Amino acid sequence: MDERKDLQNLNARKFMVWLAIASSFMLVAGLTSVFLISTSAGDAIHTQLPFVFIISTVVILGSSATLHIAGKCLKGLQNAKFHLYLKITIVLGLLFMLLQAVAWGILLHQKVYFDMHKSYQSFIYVFVAVHLLHIITGIGLLGYTLSGSLKNKPRYRILYRMEMSTTFWHFIDILWVYLYLFLLLK
Repeated sequence: MDERKDLQNLNARKFMVWLAIASSFMLVAGLTSVFLISTSAGDAIHTQLPFVFIISTVVILGSSATLHIAGKCLKGLQNAKFHLYLKITIVLGLLFMLLQAVAWGILLHQKVYFDMHKSYQSFIYVFVAVHLLHIITGIGLLGYTLSGSLKNKPRYRILYRMEMSTTFWHFIDILWVYLYLFLLLK
């Protein structure tokens, strides 16, 4: 396949990533709406959110910073630094997941359970679980980008993979900040 045809296929894939982001946005908007409706029925028992959520927020924002640096290194043809910062981003994503699991453990220790009669408490788990699925997808995209680079795929393909991974990763970072603030302020 020639490069021009390949670039057209990549543009079609780019559209698919944006569709995935739009559908994820609609999912979270729908869940947020259900949350607001169910908690307005008077069963909103506010739960103290674990401090580890703040730590995980700092970690996920730090991962956006390392991903940004990785992108600059890629554009600057600094492949070793690109690989390093991309690996750091992946590790921070995994650390974020671990911190979310710790938060769930803290919630369970506080006797905060998934209970249909306690919407606020249940939605903490729903929001975190939905976000974790996005994090897993994001880590997969980052791994796909890294593996392509390590296998010496054509530069335009690595740049494409990096652009799509970065777009999705920043989206899920913003998504987490939104969900955390939403739960914190509700």
